Amino acid sequence: MAEKNFKKALAIDPKLSSACNGLGAAYKQIGRSDDAITYWQKALVIKPDYDFPLINLGILFLEKGQFRQAIDYFQKYKEKFYFKLTAAEKLRVDRLIAEAGNKLQTDG
Repeated sequence: MAEKNFKKALAIDPKLSSACNGLGAAYKQIGRSDDAITYWQKALVIKPDYDFPLINLGILFLEKGQFRQAIDYFQKYKEKFYFKLTAAEKLRVDRLIAEAGNKLQTDG
């Protein structure tokens, strides 16, 4: 249902970054990670300073074992949004970066 609604929104306005982000999240939820990546990246093309797709891409690449890409997205997120995060959110981002870095060293 969510997928259908986001697609309708994009049919009306293809530059609606929030619909691209939502469609990416809907695709991830049903296991279509490649489609999720596509739509989150589209959201960033439309709105480069959009926080949700950056962190979502980092998390998805971490889950997929693509640690270098995960770090890249986490670092971009940190560079753009760290200053306005709560202490707990900063800790989470730092832990995600550390986790991806450790796995990159361990798994290559």
